[in-house]
Amino acid sequence: MTLSTNAASEPKSHRPTPVPSPQYASTGLDVWTMMNQVAASVNAVNLGQGYMSYPPKEFIKRAAQEALVENTHNQYAPPRGRPGLLEQVGIHFANRLARPIDPSSELSIHAGANEALLSVFTAFLEHGKGQEVILMEPAFDQYTPNIIMSGGKPVYVPLRV
Repeated sequence: MTLSTNAASEPKSHRPTPVPSPQYASTGLDVWTMMNQVAASVNAVNLGQGYMSYPPKEFIKRAAQEALVENTHNQYAPPRGRPGLLEQVGIHFANRLARPIDPSSELSIHAGANEALLSVFTAFLEHGKGQEVILMEPAFDQYTPNIIMSGGKPVYVPLRV
């Protein structure tokens, strides 16, 4: 889609509406969005995402305040994570797994599992190659659209007791 170079000066009704890619548009709503909508529509208490109903502990608030005042963490972190954190995570898992871990090539830091897996899918899956990704069911519902958007084909394997 092409956007006009003077979109800001155009009347709002004439501005083009961005359209998501077909891969994204085909994925539908995730379970969190659906649960949030249902909870809001009936004024229910939403327990779906673990919303905290209590304030953080004092030591957490103090650590956050100290980090702001320290003035050494005021830039974006490197894409794979801060070197000191990578080093410490490497040491921890090297001890736990009883093998060396190279933080510069075997680790990256992410905000959560969903982000980490999307990063892996986009790094290793190629559109048009028909690469399959095995998902054990039940699986977190956002894994399927992440695989599809990254060019992969989900293959479901049910877990049996």
